[in-house]
Amino acid sequence: RIGSKRLPYKMMVSLHGFPIIEWVVRRVSSASRLDDVIVAIPDTPLENKAPTPLVRQNRLYQASFLIRDYGFSLEEMPFKDQGNLPLEIDPKLAWAQNNLTGRPIEINSASQHMLLRIPGIGPKGVETIIRARRELKLRNLSQLTKLGVHARKAAPYILLDGAQPAHQLSLF
Repeated sequence: RIGSKRLPYKMMVSLHGFPIIEWVVRRVSSASRLDDVIVAIPDTPLENKAPTPLVRQNRLYQASFLIRDYGFSLEEMPFKDQGNLPLEIDPKLAWAQNNLTGRPIEINSASQHMLLRIPGIGPKGVETIIRARRELKLRNLSQLTKLGVHARKAAPYILLDGAQPAHQLSLF
């Protein structure tokens, strides 16, 4: 912080021949999950803006995984007003509520692509479901739970052998 009261301009203090800010930028720039490093400087448009909640960072990581590992496109992300992801719900669940409510997916015949869109089912769960379907029909949530699927989370969005499994409806 340039504006530190105890040590003004402390980020400019030299440490082993370089200002501290340079050490910080070098270290952060080496992070594999960051695209850009932005240094806040006084008298810029963001100077007096409050930091965003940490949950927003979590939602962005979740969206990144959905795009990179689950086959979602940027256009499918459930952005709200002002282009932000909802903070109160994870992006996969928000997508499912918008797209799968009233149109559940049949677990016994769904493609890998569609299985990855169901909350509670990740890449490993998809693999185990596809492997298990070769040998038997999946008919109840306990079978999914044994396969490592978060069955309660998936229940509102799936069909098991043509029937929607019983599940607790959300009150809110």
